[in-house]
Amino acid sequence: MGFVPVRQLVLVDLLSMVLGVRPGERAVVAVDTADEAGTAHLCAELSALAEHVAGRPLSTLSTRTLEHPQVAGLVHRFRSGTPIATEPQALTTPEGAACGVQHPGCDAVLLVAGAFLLRPPLVAQWDASVYVDSGTASCSGGMYRERAREHLATWVLDQRRREAPTLTYGASPGPDEGRV
Repeated sequence: MGFVPVRQLVLVDLLSMVLGVRPGERAVVAVDTADEAGTAHLCAELSALAEHVAGRPLSTLSTRTLEHPQVAGLVHRFRSGTPIATEPQALTTPEGAACGVQHPGCDAVLLVAGAFLLRPPLVAQWDASVYVDSGTASCSGGMYRERAREHLATWVLDQRRREAPTLTYGASPGPDEGRV
């Protein structure tokens, strides 16, 4: 996948924190942004790394084509251990169902990628969250970005410099602070 070394180190740090959420249980982590820039790609990078370093199953789900009730339904199915469709075509066509269905293990982690995932009613769905700041949000997205960064996210990945992102803790309590 061609990682830049500094980026890869930061992503390994982020992956280790994500995999530390609710050990021994199913965990759901939002990968949020105000502009849909880069969340699916970040999840793909984390999944690629997880294949080499994770001792825990990691699945991803993009919310790009889903409405909030569908997202909440898929999260509920994942938490209960019911197979979920993680590919959009698996939700809509019979032929897509076989290739886009994940069977979550009892300690699996689901990364949910999308925009504006840290607002009601979805914020209660997540065990932890990563806010991805690409620096490209519109004016209204900029207001959301500040609120998400300062008050809602567990971790903030600032990738305005994509080759050398920075990772910080957000204001929301994370696994070490008793939230999850």
